[in-house]
Amino acid sequence: MGTPQPIGKSNPPPELKKLSLPILATKNALEKLRGDPKARPGHLVKAALQTHLHRDHTFQRPADVAKAAQMLGVKNFWSSVAEQMPDSPDKGKVTDILSTIANRRNQIVHEADMVRKTRAKKITLREIARSTAQEWCDWTRSLVEAIDKVVDVSVSTIP
Repeated sequence: MGTPQPIGKSNPPPELKKLSLPILATKNALEKLRGDPKARPGHLVKAALQTHLHRDHTFQRPADVAKAAQMLGVKNFWSSVAEQMPDSPDKGKVTDILSTIANRRNQIVHEADMVRKTRAKKITLREIARSTAQEWCDWTRSLVEAIDKVVDVSVSTIP
C-alpha cells in the first residue's frame, strides 16, 4: 500500500499546498467566520476547491491521477495500485494501459472517433472490437477498485 502522510495543519502534502482558492471564496469564508465564530464555512471552501479541481484537472492520464494521490499524501501510488490489481502487473503496465484507454477516449470524444484524412471523400471510423471494449471496461473497474483500496487505507490513517 502507499505510505500515508498524515495531513495536518503543519504538514500538508506539497502537491496540496500548490492548490489555490479564489480570493472571493476565501473572503466569503472568512466573513462568515467573523460574523459567527461558531460558523463552519467549510461548504464555501469545498465548493471553491471542487470548482478549481474540475475546471483545471481531468485526472484521466496517469500523471494527473498520481497528482491527485499526491494531494492526498499517498506515496508510491502507482506501485501500490499495481499491487492491488489482479495478477499484480508492474506499475509501468498499469500506466501504459490507462494512457491507451485515455487516448482512445479522447479520440472518441474530441474527434468523433473518425480517422483523420486530408482529402477524404468518405468518413472512416476507427474500429474497435466489442471484446476490446469489454476488456477495457473490466480493467478500468479493477483499476478503480485498486485505487479505492489504496486511497482508503491512506486517508483512513489521517489523524
